[in-house]
Amino acid sequence: MAFFNRWQARLPSPFDAADRRRGYRYALAFRQLELSDTRVFDPPGAGRAWFERVIRDQLDPGRADNVALVFGRRINSRTPGRLQTRVITSGVQPAIQVHYKHSKVTQYFKEGRALRTETTVNDTYDFAVGRLLTGDNWDELARIGHEVNERLLDAQLQACQWAPDQTTLERVVLPSRNDGQPAPGCASAIRA
Repeated sequence: MAFFNRWQARLPSPFDAADRRRGYRYALAFRQLELSDTRVFDPPGAGRAWFERVIRDQLDPGRADNVALVFGRRINSRTPGRLQTRVITSGVQPAIQVHYKHSKVTQYFKEGRALRTETTVNDTYDFAVGRLLTGDNWDELARIGHEVNERLLDAQLQACQWAPDQTTLERVVLPSRNDGQPAPGCASAIRA
């Protein structure tokens, strides 16, 4: 704020003395705020494989119930704006975007070794926060952005915890024999 005030005093203003007496002045406001989280993987290949699995397994965070989970907001049929998930695959750098009203959270694998999660707030009113740049508004938006990033990561990690390894999945899904008795698998029940 001191930086803004210092330059405001030095730069020419369209407000003359009469305008300033009537209370006209410049004020700083949020146009866009981006908060990010970067997690570096060692080895990098394991992180890239995990992220590609997340993309395959979780293509539906854009459903209203999942957007509500990620953004921590109540969503109903009158909620304006986009509620969607987009998987962007330009080149070989896939990314996930989850949209809520005018804001979004984007996730991508950066420089082949780090998972980057970025929440971009394009309208502070999406989260019932004022637009003026004040300490309280800044703190509230920072808290919201970091919580959105954490909720997305937590939801992805929670979903991965329940996924069985390949051997367990085959044992449960494929037909088998146990003590000489045939046991139909889920795959055969689905085909029937």
